[in-house]
Parts: sequence; structure tokens; C-alpha cells
Amino acid sequence: MANGPTILTRRAHPATSAAVAATVAAAADRVIAEGETKEESRAGIDRPANLALVGCGAQGYWLLTNAVRVPGLAVKALCDIWSPRRQRAHDFLKGWLGAEPKAVADWRQLVDDKSIDAVLLAVPDALHAEMACAFLKAGKHVYCEAMMAPTIEGARAMVLAARAAKRTLHVGHQRRSSPLYQLAYEFLHLKESEEVKKTCPHWTHIGRLTHARVQYNRNGSGRLPADPDEDFDCRPWGYETMAHLRDWRLYRKHGGGWMADLGSHQIDLLNWMLDGTPGMLMGSAGLDHYVHETDAAGKTLPPRDWFDSILTMLEYPDRRAGRGAIRVQQQIYTTNGFDEMYEQFMGDEGTLFVGGDGAWVYREEGKISSAKVEEEKKRAKGGAQLVTAMGRTLRGGGVLEVLQKRDQGKKLETVMGRDALLTKPEHRYALEDFAHSIATGAPPPCSPEAAFATAVICIRAGEAALKGERVDFKPEDFKV
Repeated sequence: MANGPTILTRRAHPATSAAVAATVAAAADRVIAEGETKEESRAGIDRPANLALVGCGAQGYWLLTNAVRVPGLAVKALCDIWSPRRQRAHDFLKGWLGAEPKAVADWRQLVDDKSIDAVLLAVPDALHAEMACAFLKAGKHVYCEAMMAPTIEGARAMVLAARAAKRTLHVGHQRRSSPLYQLAYEFLHLKESEEVKKTCPHWTHIGRLTHARVQYNRNGSGRLPADPDEDFDCRPWGYETMAHLRDWRLYRKHGGGWMADLGSHQIDLLNWMLDGTPGMLMGSAGLDHYVHETDAAGKTLPPRDWFDSILTMLEYPDRRAGRGAIRVQQQIYTTNGFDEMYEQFMGDEGTLFVGGDGAWVYREEGKISSAKVEEEKKRAKGGAQLVTAMGRTLRGGGVLEVLQKRDQGKKLETVMGRDALLTKPEHRYALEDFAHSIATGAPPPCSPEAAFATAVICIRAGEAALKGERVDFKPEDFKV
């Protein structure tokens, strides 16, 4: 994936804008048409799939509120060991349905329930493999939150179970279902039209892709506030304390740390965008900040045993060029939220920047034939704009909105006249794809094999970063 058409900045020559816009607009048309085709394919289905939600915490509740809005799904049952969370989901679903939903504490009560066609798993990572394999073996389709599993053996078992059951296993790497990211993929992989090559030779691609940078910055411990129901005995369910239940992501027994919870989404995105898996990774991680933690009442909390930050460097083979590598930097911080989350793909002629609210394309200086455009770009980086940037109030707790760059770049959606490309939350698009797979047998956007590869990379990255080791991957590492 070394080449692809780029979008003109606002200072480009207007005569070339139409040609480039038309080329990229074709990609958007395909993305939109695919969505409409999925809707049509479900039109003849007799009934929606009856669904059970296992895990009614924050993520599970978010999935629930989106799943009830998906025509191909009908949520009928709920499961959670902790009664306050189960009750909140119950009350919401009862109000939505106008009927009493089934609500249980033990997920095993749902495995042999013939009225349930599919399940959503929003439980601690360490439970994914056991639950998914049991439900798949019972003939149910499974939507499992990412990361697939915190062990390679568990992730492999899930793939094999899905194959044997011939049921959908949809792992929640929801960027693959997002029209914005699908458009970004199309943009990076499109071949230039002959018209664009002829009329706009300098503005048709970001050149040979050489680097990418992805990050997920947050400023927070990752701990949830204590619940009034602190007398719940969670020990029979395998949790030493309520802190281990609430904050399971921070403990190795229950989760895979931030590399699993946050990093896996961007690793999956990289594998998708770069058409493969890395050949090498190395990194640095540590538990440097969140030590000797206490709750609001001053009570000492059980010490976490996952790192609070990680930096990873990966090398992907440049499959398009057939030589060299695409080097990627990934960072996850939980002590500083500046710049939040984004993905940035950098070629020798331009950059594609994808953030939560859109995608922008920027042209490298020195790659434009017009001296006038060069001069305008240089002036745009002058003192006046710097003063403006310094005086601007940052939104959302401190987000640099790529202030100078966004003024010079062109929004990927806007250039095609499709500002409303994203009309739903990402997770709803993913749940719609899950419903589509159940109804038609079509493979999910992220296949179990692709999710397995992501899990392998994240697991090995976490281990390597803590030990300061280098990992060299072999093709067989990603085979099931």
C-alpha cells in the first residue's frame, strides 16, 4: 500500500480539483453502496436474531443501547454477576421492549437456551475464550469485544470453535465497519484514474508510504468509581476484591492491559490498512505513575500489575514496493490526554490523518510545482497563525486539533460533498455487520483469523515491551 490518490489542499489549482475529487468520490460511492446492499440483503429475513447480552458494565450497556436499534437483532436476555449492573440493563431493556426480559447471573444458563440465536460478550478478556467456545459449540453466533483473548491459546481455540460450529464469530474491532475508515482504506488503495494522471500529476497520491503513527492518549487511572453495592461477594466468581471486578483491565488474571483494551484496535487497523502483519516489533513500557493508589475514602487499592504506558515500534513489509519496510510508532499514555486518539499514514508526498471526527489529507512541501502555492504555505506557518493557535481554547480536556495542519488540509468527506458520511456510532455499524453476517452467512469485516493475528501481536508486544526485548515474527506465528 505505497500509493493512492491524495486530495487537494484549499490552495491547489481549481482546475485539477474536480479530477481528484471524482476519483475519490468513487470510493465513497462504493462504501455507501455496500451499506445499502447489506440493508437490502436483510429485507427478506423472516425475523431478527434473538440476542443475549453477557456483561452489563459500561461497554456492555453501550452495546445494548445500540443493539436495540439494529433491525436484524432483538435483545431478549441479559446476564451479569453484579446485580446493580444487571438491574440497570434490565430496566432499560424493559422500557424499550415494554416487556420483561430474561435476566440471569450465570452465563451458563443461556448456553442451552434454544430461544437465543446469538450473544454479545462484553466481559473481562480472560473469559472470552471459555464463553465464546461454549456458545459457538451450542450453535450460537458470537459478537465478542476486542481483544479476542489475552492468551494465544485462547484466541486459537476461538477460531477453531467458530470453524467447527460454522457460526459467525465477530470480534469487535469496529473500525472495519466504520464508513470513515472504509473510505480511508479505499483512499490509500485506489489506483489513480487516467484523467487524474493527465491533469493533475503532482496531486494524485501521497507517494510511497514510509511511516505511520498511531496513538491513544488518555489522562486517567482507568479505575471506575466505587459502587454503593460494596457488600457483593465477588470471590465465588473468581475476583479477589471488588476493585479486581470493577477494574479488571488493570490485572493480568483478568485482562490484557492497555495494549489489549486500546492498542488492539489500532494494531488491527494497521494490519488492515497495510495488508498484512509486522515482521518485527520492540518497545518500552512500565508502571511509572499509578502506584500506591487509594479510593475516594482513602482506602488503599490492590496494586495494578499492568503498565500504565507503552511505546511500540513495528516494522511492516512494504508489500506494494516489494522492498523496504513501513515503520510504525504506536503510543498509549494514561497520564496525558493531549491529542487524544488518531492514526497518521505518511508518504513521501503527503499524509493521511484520521481522527475521531474525520480524515484529512496534507501535501508535503517541496512536492508542488507552483512557487506561488509554496509561498502561501510558508506564510500560513508564520507568526500570526502561531499566535492564534496559542490563544485558542482547547476542547475536550486538552485536544490539539492539529491547528495549522487542518487549516491547510482538506477534509476527506467534505471534498466529496458528503459531510454526513458518519451518521451512527461506530459500534452500531459493527452490530449491523454482525446482524448481516447472521442473516446471510457473509464473513464479518474482521475475520476470526484476522482477530487472531491482532491478538498475537498485542500479546507479544506487551511481553516484549516490559522485558525490553525485540520480537521477530514468522508467518506461522499468525496461522491457526
